[in-house]
Parts: sequence; structure tokens; C-alpha cells
Amino acid sequence: MYEIVYFSLDLRKDDDFSPLIGIRFIPNKKNKLFSLLVQKYEIVWSERYKCYILPDTIILDNKQLKKYLKIIDLALKTIKEKKEISVELLERENMQSYYTKESLVNYLSRYINGTSSENSIILDPAAGIGNLTDKLIIPKKNIYLVEPNKKSASILKEKGYKNVINSTFEEYLKKGNLPNFSHIIMNPPFKDRLDLFFFNKCFEILQEHGYIAAITSENSIYEELQPLKYIFDIDYPSSIKANNFNGISDLLQEYIDNLHNTEFCFMNNTNSFHNTSAKAYSILAQKNRKKQDSNLVKLSKNI
Repeated sequence: MYEIVYFSLDLRKDDDFSPLIGIRFIPNKKNKLFSLLVQKYEIVWSERYKCYILPDTIILDNKQLKKYLKIIDLALKTIKEKKEISVELLERENMQSYYTKESLVNYLSRYINGTSSENSIILDPAAGIGNLTDKLIIPKKNIYLVEPNKKSASILKEKGYKNVINSTFEEYLKKGNLPNFSHIIMNPPFKDRLDLFFFNKCFEILQEHGYIAAITSENSIYEELQPLKYIFDIDYPSSIKANNFNGISDLLQEYIDNLHNTEFCFMNNTNSFHNTSAKAYSILAQKNRKKQDSNLVKLSKNI
């Protein structure tokens, strides 16, 4: 059982990415199988708003609304009748991996190209088949790609990449003796907040004043901040000073600290993924460790 939810237009005035229409189940919680079946129709769970978000176009088109209601009913029927779900979809759900649209690939790669030289050393810790690095002008011998999937790793080698590591990022880190990375580019998996883990570890191994272009999920942040009624402010994250806040995890605290420990940091909302409207943040920044007495991005209380 579910209900249609209409959001106030005032939310959109304050946040360009706030929803206009969504659905809530009773009881209201995320259903992994449902998420899997409807993601290609741009129906996605928002931890921030505690509902599934539907495309804005539906609100002015009754036929479109009816179409999406049929999609929702079909997905629920599939789950109820325990019909078979494709292996490919299940594999994607396993890691919550989203393939980056070309517009976002261009956005991230332009930043890396504009701040690098032929001597730069680049890392992509979740390389896939190389979509983020294929447009880089850095020599392939200077690009390190970590990819646990054997088939994807083989494709990377066929493309001419010289440093393809067929393992998980965690296993790669454990080996130690890593190159001195001047640049990192990544669209990491979102499952179990791995995107925050990847960002923190990449920030750690990135050389001082090195550059990072990354994507992290909004849900990874708001599943923790929502119960505490904190709002995550992405404006000028490297320049805002704030005190520590009680109740947030070490993982999120480190992520926020790292955002603050940058200069020329640009952080924007994005939903530029193939077959999903998953909300995320794109981050372009230069690492710059600062004093520990001013180490947090602004978090404000939502009263």
C-alpha cells in the first residue's frame, strides 16, 4: 500500500533539487527490490525526504502520472509473486553502482585535465570500464585503475591502460607502497556508504595540494543527518568554520573534515546518472590541510 505525496513549491525555491512529487509506502521505508525494479524509470529513494521521488513532469501530465502508477503497481506485483529478476540488475544492486552520464564525465575530466600535466599520477579507485579516465590527456602509463570485476579489468587492459589492479579498493590499500597520487577521479559504489569511505581514503592518500574530482551520494549523508535534524550546507565547504556536532559517526565526521580541508572547492547537486535520478554531489577540490581548530563544513539545525 502506498500514497502519493505532493511537496511544497517553497522547498524548490530553497533547493533546486527538492522533489515536487513522490510516493510513500505504509509503513514508510525503503524496499531494495522495489528500488531495483523502478530505478530505470527514474524513481529513486531519497533518504533526505523519506520517500520515492518521481520525475517532475508527472505533476502537470495526468497521463504520465497514470503511466508511473502502473509501473509502481507492476513492480509491487513482481515482488509479491516472487518473479525472477535479471542477474545484471541484482549485480548492480549488490554495489549500488551507477554509470555516469557523459555530461558529468566531461565535467569531472575537464577539471582533471585542466589541473594536470603529462607527469601527473592519476587514480580511479572504482574504474569500471574506464568511462571517467578515457577522456583524460594524461599518458595511460600514469593512470592507476582499481577494478574488482575481471571482465571490466580485461576491457581496461584492452584499452591500453598499463596499471590495472584487479582487486577491491580496500585490498589495494592494504598492499601499501602506493604511488604518490597528484590527482584522483572517482564515481564509487554507494552501497553501505562506501562512497564516503572511498572519498576519505582517497583524500588520505592524495598528495598535499593534489586534486580530486568525485561523486558521493546524498543518501549516504542524510541517512545519518535526518534523524538528528541537521541540514548539510554545500555552499563554500572549504571556507566555512563551525564547531563539532554531537551524534555523527566518525565516517561522516571525517568526510566533512576532508571537505573543509580543501581550497577552491566546488560542490554541487547532480542527478546525472544513467537510468536513475539518484541524487548525489559532485566535488571538485584541491587538498589543503588546515588547522584543526576550524575543521568542519557548516551543518545547521533544521527546526
